[in-house]
Amino acid sequence: MNELTLTSLEAEQAIEQIIKRAQTDRQFRQLCLDNPNRAAQEATGKDMPEGFTLRFVENQNADLTVVLPDLVDADAELSDTELERVAGGDLKIAGGGTIKTEDLKRSALFR
Repeated sequence: MNELTLTSLEAEQAIEQIIKRAQTDRQFRQLCLDNPNRAAQEATGKDMPEGFTLRFVENQNADLTVVLPDLVDADAELSDTELERVAGGDLKIAGGGTIKTEDLKRSALFR
């Protein structure tokens, strides 16, 4: 099986494809909620790497859905990777790809 390795553009296109399909295909939408890795594999033709966690959430007619970050120790120092994220670094995609946070900000998905 092919492990997921996507360029920033491919990752953005895959996300858009999944979202568009989930808006109109009830079975695929349910697959996204029940088995997100399988849904992503079906959409991209590539498997998520072992141990990679992917989750889709329904908006449920909210004006805004906010995903809370993982809980962290407030007294712990940030790692170099975490500091880069705070400073607007790259979003790492399993399999070696990255998405620049600036690309995400310009994406139609985040307007």
